[in-house]
Amino acid sequence: MEKVNQNKNEKNDYNVIVFPRMAKRHICFRECAKLIEIAKETECLIHVSEGKKHGSTESLISLLRLKIRAGTSVTVTIRGKDTYTAFHRCTEVLDDKVAEGETGENPEAEKEE
Repeated sequence: MEKVNQNKNEKNDYNVIVFPRMAKRHICFRECAKLIEIAKETECLIHVSEGKKHGSTESLISLLRLKIRAGTSVTVTIRGKDTYTAFHRCTEVLDDKVAEGETGENPEAEKEE
């Protein structure tokens, strides 16, 4: 009984975002690892589905088995505390946008010189 009541309380502490997206790049190991990192940092669970196949950030293998190619339509479901941040960071991964500082290069520094 105590565990059931605890789960009911947890359900009120999170939001859900579901959105369709077309992957603009192949989703390989690096991108799957990035999704898992986003999930941990935002305290969210991210599910990705493509047709009848689905994977989640609970399992790297489940995401890799999706074999998402560029141009593939996917549905992403995000559940957790900071869904807004997770949503924006997931779209960056799917849209092939690298966050500044990931590559170690600063494009603004080149413009200033």
